[in-house]
Amino acid sequence: TTTKTLKGNPALNKIRYSYANVVNVTGTREEIDIRFGKTLGNPYFHEQPQVQATNRITLNPFAAKRLAMLLDYNMKEYEARYGPLGKRSDTSEKVDVSIDLLPSSLRTRRTEKEGGLLIDLMKHLDVEVGFERSLKLFTNTILTNRFLAGFRRNIGEPGMDDKILEVCRGINMPLDFLKSFKKGLPESNIVLFGFEEQKEKCVYKAYLEFGNRFDNIFQYTPETPNPFILHTGYKWDTVDNNINAIAQYKCFPGIPVKTMLKRLSNSFYSERGRDLLDITSDLLDRAMRSAEPYEILYLEVEEENNPRRSFDINIYRANLTLETLYPLLLRIFTYFSIPPEVFHDLYEPVKDQIFGHLSGGIDREGRDFLTIYFGVKGSSRLP
Repeated sequence: TTTKTLKGNPALNKIRYSYANVVNVTGTREEIDIRFGKTLGNPYFHEQPQVQATNRITLNPFAAKRLAMLLDYNMKEYEARYGPLGKRSDTSEKVDVSIDLLPSSLRTRRTEKEGGLLIDLMKHLDVEVGFERSLKLFTNTILTNRFLAGFRRNIGEPGMDDKILEVCRGINMPLDFLKSFKKGLPESNIVLFGFEEQKEKCVYKAYLEFGNRFDNIFQYTPETPNPFILHTGYKWDTVDNNINAIAQYKCFPGIPVKTMLKRLSNSFYSERGRDLLDITSDLLDRAMRSAEPYEILYLEVEEENNPRRSFDINIYRANLTLETLYPLLLRIFTYFSIPPEVFHDLYEPVKDQIFGHLSGGIDREGRDFLTIYFGVKGSSRLP
């Protein structure tokens, strides 16, 4: 809990200001008790994270009634401006996963066929799915037919891992990848499958996410958590699976935004792309107004045997719609020389969706790129 001094009114200087992301209400005939708290550690991968109580306020029923009326009024104002809130703030929902989740104006025959095959295979998993789209930008180029579909691996459910491996086989995952994926699967808590149509080819993707590693990091080195591999990504050409790559996503837990920007400056934008660094800095500044520092995840990505170096910054917990980031998004498209009319055609149908994460750096051909990920509701964690 922190105390802020307010200028102009000495009577207000004793007010204590606290941040809370957990609240509980109990009551008797005479009193209504409101308790506030904060989640401990990093809540990304915990269904029921530990909570530390920070404040307790007791009201008489009349004050509680007035508080309820004020909250109701302000939440209606909030939802009228920013869109309705669900009971949970996440991208996961029991959906009939379909290629129709991509706009028909963007889909090509290859996306319909090869992306559709992946989605059809995933339907047999019978799990809650978080569906996420993305736009990847290079100079004068934008890739739009891209998606990730992820789900929580239901540990202990009979046959679940076999079903997941059947999806891998169904999209022709290379045999050596399949062996590696199978070996890592028992440790994973989230599995994601993806599809991307590029100019001359299409790519399938499969990711294992090891969220439980967060527990070990914060248990043994809570003050100075060490970087660790959070995701392993398997990527291969949909036609020729001999064209493939494995990517390792190293997470730097709990690092301050200043440290993120310093790493970006030294590793990615030391000699070029300073405008992209400024854009990323402004995005982080905006996210920090709506999220706690530990709710922003910073990762760096490397692939074997190619020059690709990239970063990924996850800000789903800030719960920012694309509309609230309109000026930043326009700056990104302008930097990559994408015409304004193209930007608005893509932006308007999805402006109420949640900005998820920003990926950028140097691709396999040595080009600067940025990728914008977004979802319907938004969450840093899938179902």
